[in-house]
Amino acid sequence: MQEQQQVIRQLESRLSENEQRVNEAESLRTRLSQADAAILERDKIIARMRSAASVVDKGITEMQLRYDEILARMADEITELQRIQQKHGYRSDSLATSRTRSNIERGDHDDESSSTADEYSESESLSSTSSMEGAGSLLDGLNDSSEKMARRGRRVLRARSCILTSNAVHLLRLSVVQGSWFEEPAPLRNMLLRLGFNQLKKRLHRNLDEGESSEGSSQLGGDE
Repeated sequence: MQEQQQVIRQLESRLSENEQRVNEAESLRTRLSQADAAILERDKIIARMRSAASVVDKGITEMQLRYDEILARMADEITELQRIQQKHGYRSDSLATSRTRSNIERGDHDDESSSTADEYSESESLSSTSSMEGAGSLLDGLNDSSEKMARRGRRVLRARSCILTSNAVHLLRLSVVQGSWFEEPAPLRNMLLRLGFNQLKKRLHRNLDEGESSEGSSQLGGDE
């Protein structure tokens, strides 16, 4: 009788152990299901991240194309500006050294041209910038028979200068947004720094004011 009770206790103990193992197996199965769900969610997140990365790459490509387009447009504007200056008998590379007094009617342009030459003679890019600023003064030196052509030329050069300044602002914003402004080497940043962007903008506004005042005075003289 005692042996039977002992066997029964052993069987109950084994049954309890088996039930515990079954519970552990169920817990493990639950954890595996949760892991599978987490893997599926991770795959979904990775797919969304890849899709977002594709969109970002496409945007960067479009920005780069726009950047190249703006650079090409600026080069075309500078070429067109130099062509207009050469058409009026003026070479842009001579501005950094001297100006012919015989082509200037008002004496105040001599001081302005010499100061501009001293300030922008350090590089070829600064010379072309100075060419834009002094183009209105040079066109003022045309004779009376070509005054109408000179006024038209001033308006064209002033518009070209505004376009170049606007393009420079757009390039600056684009480089900051794209992050290339903070990278090395930074050709765009160096170019804008060489141009002296703030100084270019101030001189552009000053030339605009001087051009408007000179046109107003010429109109008053014509009315008289």
